[in-house]
Amino acid sequence: DPQFYLWETSVQKWILSHGLGKTAAQPAPKDFDDVHTPSLSPKITIVSPTPSSPYPLGAKISVLLNKQSRFPIASMDYFVNDTYVGSVKKEPFIFSFVPNDIPGIKETNTLKVMVVDSVFNKNVATQIFNVVF
Repeated sequence: DPQFYLWETSVQKWILSHGLGKTAAQPAPKDFDDVHTPSLSPKITIVSPTPSSPYPLGAKISVLLNKQSRFPIASMDYFVNDTYVGSVKKEPFIFSFVPNDIPGIKETNTLKVMVVDSVFNKNVATQIFNVVF
């Protein structure tokens, strides 16, 4: 396209005609983000289910967590074998599931819990659990 090299010319004319070309460039920000750091991300560990206890296929499994967060926790998303199984968005973040209701459940499975705090810091905890068929 012959206009390719000239496209900016009309834009520059418009800027100058509207008095915008005379403004001084703003200095680059010197601040840094001290809120979204790994040390301030929520910390969670899965207490239950445990890898050492086999769970019946039709049993209701309650997920119990230890959690610490500088900022309020906004949500927790739960996955079994990378299949989304639910979300909780308010305290006390209690969640339960029945293995038989999850497609593709196996004898050995991975529970993943993703936590997001109110300033969008994230963290993930995983735990293996076993199901008895």
